[in-house]
Amino acid sequence: MKKILGIVLAGAMLTSCGKVEKYSNDYGSANFLNVVPFSPPPPGSPAVTMRVFEDTLMRTASNLSYRGSTGYLAFSPGTKTIQLRSSADLSTVFAEAISQEFAYNKASTYLVYDTVNNSTGRAKIARLNDTLTLPAAGFVKMRFLPLAKFAPAVDVTLVRTSVTPADSITFFNMGYIGENPTQAELDALSSFRSMPIGNYALRMKLAGTQTLIAAPLSLSAATLTGTGGSTGISSLYIAGTAKEQPLSVGIQRHYP
Repeated sequence: MKKILGIVLAGAMLTSCGKVEKYSNDYGSANFLNVVPFSPPPPGSPAVTMRVFEDTLMRTASNLSYRGSTGYLAFSPGTKTIQLRSSADLSTVFAEAISQEFAYNKASTYLVYDTVNNSTGRAKIARLNDTLTLPAAGFVKMRFLPLAKFAPAVDVTLVRTSVTPADSITFFNMGYIGENPTQAELDALSSFRSMPIGNYALRMKLAGTQTLIAAPLSLSAATLTGTGGSTGISSLYIAGTAKEQPLSVGIQRHYP
C-alpha cells in the first residue's frame, strides 16, 4: 500500500511523454481505489490493470491493479475529466468522471467498481469526500465501504481484543453501494468513525443475524496506525463476488 502524499506535499511534479507538469502549493488531492473484478487471466497472461488520466495527462506511472490504490495524487484547482484507462493500450476507457471540481486543500477517494458493462465498456466510478482531520489522542478513524457487487447486506463488527473486557463498534446493514448511489449515500459512506487504538478482530455477518459470511480477520494496532503508532485513518472494504473473484476484505490506510 502506497503512503498517502496529498496531505503533506508542498508541490508535485510528474513526467509523462517527456513533458514536466508542475503544481503549486495550492492543490487538491485524490486517491483511486480499483475494485473492478475481471475474470482471472489464463496462466501466463497479464491481469487487466489501469492508469489514471487527468484530461489527456497520464497521472500514474505504474499499473493500478485489482484491489490496488494510487495513494493521493495532487491536482491543481479547477474542472477536470478523470479517466481510468487500460494499461495495455492507454486508450481504452474503463471508467470516466467528467466535470470534476478540485479545490485547494480538499481530498477525495474515487472508487472504481462494479464490472465493465458489455454494452458501454465502462465500469462505475464514485467520489467520496475524505475529511482527514486527525482523531483524538489514543484513537483511529475508520469507515466501511461495501463494494462487492453480489454480496448481501452485512453487519461488520470490529471487536477490540487487546482489552478486557473486549469492546466493539459495528457498521450495521451495509448493502452494496449500487450502480448509481445518491449524493446522500456517498456522504454517508464518506464518514469516518473514531475507535480506540488496539488490536481488533473483524467479524462480518449477514445483516440482522449472527451468521458469519467470512472468516474472522485480525487487524493489529500497527496495521491501523502505521508509522509512529499513535494515530491513523483507514477504510475497510469488501470486493469480489463477480467474474470468478471471491469475496474478499481489504483495508486502505489514508494516514499516515
